Amino acid sequence: MWLAGAGANSGCSSRSWDFETWDPFDLQVQPAQRFNALWQTGLPIYIQYVHICTHTYDIYTYIYTLSHIYTHAYIYIHTYAHTHTYTHIYMHTYIHIHIYSHVHICMPLVHIYMCV
Repeated sequence: MWLAGAGANSGCSSRSWDFETWDPFDLQVQPAQRFNALWQTGLPIYIQYVHICTHTYDIYTYIYTLSHIYTHAYIYIHTYAHTHTYTHIYMHTYIHIHIYSHVHICMPLVHIYMCV
């Protein structure tokens, strides 16, 4: 199960939601539309440990609210390992990229860690 009921043990809303109907490997517009629809239904809005992969480096980030993740973000579940030395970059920005994530609930700040 993707994330159903994850909020119940986090101190946030116990509302559960279902990512199982969303094919995470479908890179067409459909998964983005589904994710957009999910946060518009009033889901818990805190995400922690989002692992963003690019071609040349990895970025590890904490996202404060789903409003910072816009409609073209594609979400994948991915494990997170604390094995890098980080340069800390603190920012609030629009995210319009593919996101690979290990999701937890209730992190109140945005922290982006760029691997060096």
